[in-house]
Amino acid sequence: MDFGAALSLNDLTVRAVVDRAFAEVHGADNATRQLMLIEIQAKQLALSILARQESIAASADAAASHGEPAGGPAHEHEAGTPQDMMGDEGEG
Repeated sequence: MDFGAALSLNDLTVRAVVDRAFAEVHGADNATRQLMLIEIQAKQLALSILARQESIAASADAAASHGEPAGGPAHEHEAGTPQDMMGDEGEG
């Protein structure tokens, strides 16, 4: 299989991923599709939380390199985890 340039490889890879996803969704019943949607949304939330945590860490690192205070331990937990965000609602 000749993929050519790196961009073509990326395009073919993306196309293969989309084709596989379409086949999975197309072959699933409604309940399974709903579970797929929940899983996708959970992953999007996790990616958003991770991006926020990395942004906070990068800001703290930049501040530290300029001699500014980093914000203390509470600053590290601003984004939290999904369990932190749910609070008491996630229990029970």
